[in-house]
Amino acid sequence: MAESITAGATVVLALLTLFIVYFGRKQLQQARDESRKWKTLEVCQAYEQNPCIEGSARRVYESCQSGELAKNPKTFGRDAITLLNYLDGVAIGVSQGLYIENLAKDHLKEIVSANVKRFLLDGKPELFGIDDRDYQFLLAMHSQWNAQKPYYSSAASSMDSLSRKAGRLYATLTARG
Repeated sequence: MAESITAGATVVLALLTLFIVYFGRKQLQQARDESRKWKTLEVCQAYEQNPCIEGSARRVYESCQSGELAKNPKTFGRDAITLLNYLDGVAIGVSQGLYIENLAKDHLKEIVSANVKRFLLDGKPELFGIDDRDYQFLLAMHSQWNAQKPYYSSAASSMDSLSRKAGRLYATLTARG
């Protein structure tokens, strides 16, 4: 009798241990996922909040607006390298799974596209003193992001349809009143 109680208690203890291990692992995974989200958001925010990166982005933007970038591209080589190094770091983090790609893409796709085109594709990297071979991760990410169709296109068409319906309803209601 005492042996069967001990055996039953051992089985219950083993089941409780498995239960604790299972849910403990699940909580750890959720914490890791949440941490990846925050790390991704932090790296994306650096474009606007890091003084060095933001300053380079501002100078490049202003020089594009004034035409100075086209006239004296070498003058902005350091700013171009700063921006490309930052974006390449994001691309490396995405490729290694440190950052969540879709979240980074939502925040940085247009920034990546503009800078890759300006400095690595259309801008002729040598004019800025840049070696495009240094940015293979960034170029690969840019290529992949531009090859993908936007995932929100069906949502946008649904919103257009909803907007048209709301417009018709508004017109109907105002015509009655």
